[in-house]
Amino acid sequence: STECKIPEMKPLCNNMLMDSAEAKTQVQKWQADGLKVLLSVGGDGQNKCWDSASTESGCTKDNAGNLVTDVVKLVNDQGFDGVDVNFEPVANDDNMAFLVEFTRLLRT
Repeated sequence: STECKIPEMKPLCNNMLMDSAEAKTQVQKWQADGLKVLLSVGGDGQNKCWDSASTESGCTKDNAGNLVTDVVKLVNDQGFDGVDVNFEPVANDDNMAFLVEFTRLLRT
């Protein structure tokens, strides 16, 4: 894909696939216990998804806003308190340009 979109959003908790309602309920339980709950984007084992921002994932600095839109929707739909971005490895200048733009847009 060259759109830089999340193809299918599947909430995971402790590596267990949950439906959207279950995930939202779990987030609310943790928040009721006083915890901040973050959506983690990327991370260990996800580097193949980030390997080539310009080819495999279709993500570039020019369309990073598409991914931001998907992430913000998921945060709002599930009630997360924020986002943790774990982008590694930064393999090339295209990756870095995408990450900088993605992070900048996510903060706005």
